[in-house]
Amino acid sequence: MTIFFLLVIPLLIWLELTYTTLPLLLIALTILVVLHKNFLVFAIAFLGGLFIDSISVRPLGITSLFLVSWLFLCLLYERKYEINSLPFVFTSSLFGSSIYLLLHSSSYILFQALISAVITSMIYVLIKLFSPKRDKMKLSF
Repeated sequence: MTIFFLLVIPLLIWLELTYTTLPLLLIALTILVVLHKNFLVFAIAFLGGLFIDSISVRPLGITSLFLVSWLFLCLLYERKYEINSLPFVFTSSLFGSSIYLLLHSSSYILFQALISAVITSMIYVLIKLFSPKRDKMKLSF
């Protein structure tokens, strides 16, 4: 699954830079950190953020700093709450996307953040439903 995301992340960065204003990299990284809790996600977040900043001519490191900080906060919250759950994925994506879009001076922040959270939740549910592991996710709260 991690190799699949490593192949998809450059495509998501390209789509985020050219076609959409949704934070697609944040969506993928949120799902990766929730499912795998691997430190490779931080390196991907840092390098992806630097690439996004350099291509979109923003101050270098702003996106990287936000992505790494947000993922760190998600993992820090793991001690108090089960992060491998649908409510956490939805709220984390909603708040993370809102801050990300506010940081980059986007328009229609709440609408885009809500769309981002729905997309993240749908991808998370699909991955959990079709994962080969025996412990399937319950889709109830």
